[in-house]
Amino acid sequence: MLVTSSEKSDEEIRHTLSAMHDRMMSVVRRMSPEERSTVIAFLDSMREAVDQIDA
Repeated sequence: MLVTSSEKSDEEIRHTLSAMHDRMMSVVRRMSPEERSTVIAFLDSMREAVDQIDA
């Protein structure tokens, strides 16, 4: 069995993801370089913590 998307569903997904991406980037653009650095450091630390679960 093969599942494929229709043209309409593909357009809906692209529209939804595009709008979501635009909103996310709007948040990032309002952040100062220091705030961005803090978020990046936090996410790196969380990734390292999760990576250690399987280690």
